Amino acid sequence: MRQSWRIGQIRNPHVVWTVMGAYAATFDEERTWILALDVHGYLRAEPQQIAQGGASYVVVDLPSTFRRTIALGSSFFVLTHNHPTGSAWPSHADWVLTHDVAEQGAQMQLLLLDHVVLGLNEYYSFREQKLWRLSPVK
Repeated sequence: MRQSWRIGQIRNPHVVWTVMGAYAATFDEERTWILALDVHGYLRAEPQQIAQGGASYVVVDLPSTFRRTIALGSSFFVLTHNHPTGSAWPSHADWVLTHDVAEQGAQMQLLLLDHVVLGLNEYYSFREQKLWRLSPVK
């Protein structure tokens, strides 16, 4: 993304919300994106959609998620998805996804920095809420 300097560093979930919130709110079904970052926290490319589901679910294929992150030349990424119902409160499936992406990504030296759920006019950060913590790259 040649203009990533305009967005600045993706340092916290509020920046993820600023980048993705309005766009994600335009969809009537859940979609999932990755934001691949360089070592300084700048986007390496436009946010990449990795999954599309129904009104209240989305299924994320982990191998393709990791392949896309690697193809973008990144070892650091943020996972984000929308909740078209409006509430950003995560489901149990969202927690399981976060855990699985973090654990399996770490085995490939890919570090999930956060999973941000985008509702309407609100977001939920797993990292901020301490429902999950960063796993060191192995």
